[in-house]
Amino acid sequence: MACSPRRHLLLLHGYTQNEKLFTKSVAKLMKKAFLSKFNVIVPRGPYVVCGEEKRGWWELSSPYVYSKPHEYVGVDLAIASVVDALAVVADGDELSVVGFSQGAVLAELMLVHRLFPAPPKKVVLFSPSGILDPAWRTDGNTAESDVLVVMGENEQEVFGISEASYAKESCLVDYVFAQHPHGHVLPTSANPRKLVREWLG
Repeated sequence: MACSPRRHLLLLHGYTQNEKLFTKSVAKLMKKAFLSKFNVIVPRGPYVVCGEEKRGWWELSSPYVYSKPHEYVGVDLAIASVVDALAVVADGDELSVVGFSQGAVLAELMLVHRLFPAPPKKVVLFSPSGILDPAWRTDGNTAESDVLVVMGENEQEVFGISEASYAKESCLVDYVFAQHPHGHVLPTSANPRKLVREWLG
């Protein structure tokens, strides 16, 4: 008897975070009962920011460089680590992706360059800057996935990102945009949390 296709959820943490902290944050956002629908895959960023517990996907000279043009030093290693983590996804399985901050940028980069082993069905990008390394930019891409972009209303104050800046710097042309009433964090209010759960199904 053939096995039923599995549903997988890839979580990509932000800069100075790690896989354990991000999993806890996403569990609060979506509730453990909802996450139990998925085989959750949470790789650890290969770049060591400070100690073993603060990680990133590539080097930043400062967190505030995030929203400015810069070279994604070491991103090839990050891509390889994600692809390795997705080895458990079999043909016919369903993959969804949730990324925050630098992890959201990595997810977008892998989407537009078709670097996922198979196109994800659903993608949620929290607080992305768009792709700011000219070497990785490729404009006007139609994603093979349904993409939801979620930002805080106060992102501009700290990191200089906004709905307008993302529309300018994103390499995607087809995505749904939503806001929550906070800053550079995962949303805690009810409506955006419900939206994300409904998006992922």
